[in-house]
Amino acid sequence: MKIAFVHQPWDDAVPRQREGSLAIWVHEVSRRLAREHEVHVFGRGPNGAATHTDDAGVAYHGVSLAPDRPILRLLHAWPRRTAARRPAFASPWFHCRYARRIGRLLDELDVDVVHVHNFSNFVPILRSGAPRAKTVLHMHCEWLTQIDRRWIEPRLRQSDAILACSEYVIERVRRAFPDLAGRCATLPNGVDPGRFDCGAPPANSKLVLFVGRVSPEKGLHDLLDAFVIVRRRHPEARLRIVGPQTPAPFEYLAALGDAELTAALAPHYESDYLASLRRRAEPCGDAVEFAGPRPHEELPRHYAEAAVVVNPSLSEAFGMSLIESLAAGRPVVATRVGGMTEIVGDEAVGRLTPAGDPAALAEAICDLLADGDERVRLGRNGVVRSNEQYAWERVVERLSGIYARLV
Repeated sequence: MKIAFVHQPWDDAVPRQREGSLAIWVHEVSRRLAREHEVHVFGRGPNGAATHTDDAGVAYHGVSLAPDRPILRLLHAWPRRTAARRPAFASPWFHCRYARRIGRLLDELDVDVVHVHNFSNFVPILRSGAPRAKTVLHMHCEWLTQIDRRWIEPRLRQSDAILACSEYVIERVRRAFPDLAGRCATLPNGVDPGRFDCGAPPANSKLVLFVGRVSPEKGLHDLLDAFVIVRRRHPEARLRIVGPQTPAPFEYLAALGDAELTAALAPHYESDYLASLRRRAEPCGDAVEFAGPRPHEELPRHYAEAAVVVNPSLSEAFGMSLIESLAAGRPVVATRVGGMTEIVGDEAVGRLTPAGDPAALAEAICDLLADGDERVRLGRNGVVRSNEQYAWERVVERLSGIYARLV
């Protein structure tokens, strides 16, 4: 079988991705699929369609974004009716030349499956370029039920399979488009258990860890307010925040949320979010560390040092840091939001708290910091769950079954 993955336009066509959850997903999955199939990856790159092959046999094709720049300038400047539900990034014109170039290459390669991440606007273009191929649209966010239905529905009807990273996301799609429910399936993100095997947690660790983008929807303002409370009961506690420090664009998430979420997030976009977090952290002195972005291969070290890993998000389709924590054998505290409830589930691997409630978040963190035996028990359960449900091999097995049914 010939399989082609189409990157988001800002992800490079290179084998080893140091950050970016979707780029890492493509890297991990494509290498495993290449053991039995011919795999191609398309993404941003110089020199047109220059191609190279990695040591796993995956062919990477770079596609220049330069032809799209004049269109993008017009697209962002042009006023749109119902702009919140018709954002520029969902327009049929958004990076359309990038998609058209890939479509022509797909036709030349005569691929069997085209796997597109998030950008439903690419589906009609790629389908036109490679009409024989089966098209898989894979969502890692809620855009299909947030963007204007008149744009989305025709794209879904041209998709042979519609995947999402969590049951939370795909169930919303099924309810919105019931006649297409038969094409929908959940495919969770994955983790390499061996890479994240950190052994037993340090007995005396009081490190609270956050891994993810420093962006308003991640709820870090709530975490810092909670940590002030935690320090009153555990003065030795420390908080480390690891991840890119550039917020996600407002129109990509906050503007598309329901009225309550948008109202909650909008004020945080009116000023420098990182600076506001640093001000919130001032009562804790040097107990709070903003570590910034780190290469993916460095993350196991941070998990190894942690007593508890926290995800306080207000909006979360999946929760990548949670399954990495499970693989590392570290308990988690997460908000009862989106796909995170599926990962934490019955609380056998951590605790769930209401979103936007720093006091409840602090209480859960304090309880785990105070009980080393419970942390060990939850950590062991997490390792088992990560192996059974989220190992990359399990993800690829499920995906291979989906492809086989299509072809």
